Amino acid sequence: MNIAIASEDGKKVSTPVESCHNFLVYEIVAGEVHYKHSLKLSDAETLGDFDLVNRDHPLEGVLVLISRGMELSMEQKLLEIGITSFVTEESNPDAAVRHYLDGELKVEPAGEHGTHHFEMMKKKEGYVPVAGARPMGDIV
Repeated sequence: MNIAIASEDGKKVSTPVESCHNFLVYEIVAGEVHYKHSLKLSDAETLGDFDLVNRDHPLEGVLVLISRGMELSMEQKLLEIGITSFVTEESNPDAAVRHYLDGELKVEPAGEHGTHHFEMMKKKEGYVPVAGARPMGDIV
């Protein structure tokens, strides 16, 4: 199984995934990291600009993608090609993979109502909550 982490600098988990050019790809064997390498995408290959459904992509073979943010439409597009995506506040790529493998990755929903956005909106004057909008907790 391969896990990709959006990471522009190779040191921190990046956002937004749609315009990210650099990923760390972890090959997982028997629940452990077997191999890790970096993958650089061209401008034409970034996820926001690429037709994932109708063309091969350098992230083909990845089953899980983790980033610090993505639009809900991107999450759905990734699902269509068999990639499960997660948005997390974890900034360390290695820790994000380890937490995912251990079933302890703290995640938030993709799109405009993620935890960070939710908390920032509550601080703004005149905030009116969207019915049912709330931050999400851990993966069960």
